[in-house]
Amino acid sequence: MSTSKWTQPRRAARAKKLLKLYLNLRKRRNIQKKRRAKIAERALHRSQSPRPRTPESLSSWSSLSSFSSSDGTISSDSLSSMSSDTTSEHTTSSDSDSDSSSDFFWDSLDLDVGMESDSSGSETDDDESDGNEGNVGGGSRVGYQPRIRSVAAKFVRESIEGMYAHRYELPRNELPRNPPQLPHLLAETKHLRPDEFRAEMRVTPGTFDALLTEIEHHSAFSNNSYSAQMPVEQQLAITLYRFGHYGNAVSLRKVAKWAGVGKGTVLLVTRRVMTALLEPEFRKRVVRLPTEEEKEEAMEWVERRSCEAWRGGWCMVDGTLIPLDERPYWYGESYYDRKCNYSLNFQIVSMPNLRIVDFGFGHTGSAHDATAWEDTYI
Repeated sequence: MSTSKWTQPRRAARAKKLLKLYLNLRKRRNIQKKRRAKIAERALHRSQSPRPRTPESLSSWSSLSSFSSSDGTISSDSLSSMSSDTTSEHTTSSDSDSDSSSDFFWDSLDLDVGMESDSSGSETDDDESDGNEGNVGGGSRVGYQPRIRSVAAKFVRESIEGMYAHRYELPRNELPRNPPQLPHLLAETKHLRPDEFRAEMRVTPGTFDALLTEIEHHSAFSNNSYSAQMPVEQQLAITLYRFGHYGNAVSLRKVAKWAGVGKGTVLLVTRRVMTALLEPEFRKRVVRLPTEEEKEEAMEWVERRSCEAWRGGWCMVDGTLIPLDERPYWYGESYYDRKCNYSLNFQIVSMPNLRIVDFGFGHTGSAHDATAWEDTYI
């Protein structure tokens, strides 16, 4: 199971929604902080201003004096009770709606919003200051400062980090795997039973080693990651196994179980090997016309195996059909061949020693071999 193309947009949308919620909450809290600071300043100003000692005001003055601390400031507990009465007198209905919706958002996130003290005893906050710190009024420091710990920022950051900490959003369902056959094929079968190795890889052990020598130093098999790639020998074997089978035997699940790797690894390995094999320099060096000595050797083989009249022939030409897994969308009927499959017609020109000297491709499965032969270089 790999990360699909829909996972990243979904994560980005969730992260954007969290950031938008955090900015909205922070904006509401800044408004609430400023309003509470004004209420605190107004309450402090009332406590310091002289008032007539009338029987009606004695009760309020006694309650205010009980709220005040020894240094003339107002504690946070007293101000919280006073602000509830003062807010009803000095705020509008829209402000109250804003407070209720803000509290609703904070309660829904289960955030701990409130005063926080550090080791020195002073109130601290990770949020930005809104300019209401310091001295208020006559130079005395207000005991209650509406500072709010930035729990929302921490919540948003941890949520986004949690999303991107794992490659998969759902727990992986590990399937029990049987012992892979690939290591045994390369370690035992290749040396003890070359015929069985050729039945699996479609090439002889000598041809396999020659291909490995040609591509093992290609840049496709090197990366800057701390996790090194699997050996090039195994990557080449997986690719040749896929090319040598057809139908259900070449499905990603079958090949992955045979090699003991994941389905995504099978795709990556095939892409790397094809990148190395399709290099123009490699193709020109391997697929080339024979020299005069090689032609003479091929003619002698034809004369020895057939008859003297055929001695002038030194190559063999035949078409092979490469089946497709499904019908192509555009002009699909033209790919339908005589074997009732959808395929491509490839022309292979080889010598008696099975060395390929030319090939032609690009024709559909319904094309005749004579038509496809006309487009080859020879």
